[in-house]
Amino acid sequence: SAEEIGISLNNGFSGFHYRVFMPSVFYQDIHINNPDGNKTHAKSINLFKLHGSLSWKFDDTKPPYGITEIQYDFSDDGKMESFLPECIIYPVQSKKKHSLDLPYSEMFRQFIEFVNKPNSTLLVVGYSFLDEHVNDIITNALTNPSFNMIVFSFLEESDPLISDYQKKLFERSREDSRITIFSGPILGNFEYIVKFLIPYVDDKNFDAVLFNTYRNLKGEKPYDS
Repeated sequence: SAEEIGISLNNGFSGFHYRVFMPSVFYQDIHINNPDGNKTHAKSINLFKLHGSLSWKFDDTKPPYGITEIQYDFSDDGKMESFLPECIIYPVQSKKKHSLDLPYSEMFRQFIEFVNKPNSTLLVVGYSFLDEHVNDIITNALTNPSFNMIVFSFLEESDPLISDYQKKLFERSREDSRITIFSGPILGNFEYIVKFLIPYVDDKNFDAVLFNTYRNLKGEKPYDS
């Protein structure tokens, strides 16, 4: 998706033929040198895969973390049957313990650093709030007065499948203006989020986009911008 809209993406790996895990990549500054001598900062995204990735592979010959990245071809269903990812955290009881090991601990350190920056905003989409170690980081971030969190949840507050932690977030959001929750089959539906709530990168009139989105959700006819 980042490639399609021309945005550079840093995922913690460096190299071309041999991709090596190098967290310092997250601190790289990407800019464009203009003919007049000025520099324009290019749009970029840091991607932190907290629980690992299908494309990661342990390799002792790739220091300092011994992890390389390989883009597998999953179009062949036969290959998928015998494919066992080795560098991911599986949903088991020891999940929290594994998150303290490398390279996952480095990813979580980066996550903690970013959510604790002044005026940071955490957008949550598709997360069940069932991971205790992730919830602890969110709870700590909420002690920062300038921290904001926006949650998109397909489950509503009354849903029996909702986690206890998310229930507490619903309750807290009524008094804490820093927590905004969009829930239900419309506001919490990823398809509608992408279609209506995320403006296009080249759209300059953001106020009009937000206002017309609000009118669309209310079933009213949008104004011409």
